[in-house]
Amino acid sequence: MRRIYSFIEKHFYLAVIILFFMTLGIRLFLTPYHQVLREDAYIYVMKGIEISHGNFTPSLTHAIGLSLFLAPFFWLFGSESIFQNMLYARIISVIVGSL
Repeated sequence: MRRIYSFIEKHFYLAVIILFFMTLGIRLFLTPYHQVLREDAYIYVMKGIEISHGNFTPSLTHAIGLSLFLAPFFWLFGSESIFQNMLYARIISVIVGSL
């Protein structure tokens, strides 16, 4: 145990990067990509797509924060398929959640 603690103390940033990639790998492996998003996540994805196309009208039932965060990714990598965009949203959530 002392070796681990001394390594972390000496190489803190390297330890953080290693921990990030470990959590990212676990989350990418365990994420159920075959499942369709639930209603809330679906609405956030749809609003993110709308924002990426220039429609900034807020939704009455959901906050706009996550949709604003997803919109640039949909603009860059977006697809015409809603299922492909759901996959992008899930991968982005996994990466952000690993931080």
